[in-house]
Amino acid sequence: GRYWLMLSALVSRFSPMSIAGSYYAGLFANNFLPTGVGGDLIRSWRLSRRGGAWDQLLSSSLVDRTLGLVSILGFGLFGLALSDKFAVDETSRRILYAILGLIPVGLVVLFSPASHRLLRRLFGSLIRFRVIQFGFSLLDQCARYRHNPGRVILAILMAMAVHTLVVLC
Repeated sequence: GRYWLMLSALVSRFSPMSIAGSYYAGLFANNFLPTGVGGDLIRSWRLSRRGGAWDQLLSSSLVDRTLGLVSILGFGLFGLALSDKFAVDETSRRILYAILGLIPVGLVVLFSPASHRLLRRLFGSLIRFRVIQFGFSLLDQCARYRHNPGRVILAILMAMAVHTLVVLC
């Protein structure tokens, strides 16, 4: 689904069927590891053994998780702002709309090379540490999604469709 959509923007060698085993191994791991991060790591580890680069695999998971979170936050905040059943005063409603307005800004920051350059300057001499370098490598991969806005929008719509089905159930 969404993970393959995001991964295929960075790595063309994996088809939906070729990642199915890794995807389900990650889902299985999520049942006993804390949070969904363990499953993402299992899935990425399995795909890295088949030639995927760690920064591409993990950034695909990061973008997939971020878009899922953005969609559920947007879905929930929008519903809360429009709800007549919950007493939301005008100030709170404005705050909700402001948060909704900041979601696209956060996505632009995630996908923008200019914001990444600013972060590099802010990190200054810390950039020499390997973990910081890897973090920026992930951000560099995330910036590649700006060339694929249709995939990002489709992933958000897919997540919102799933959230809608969950609410309907």
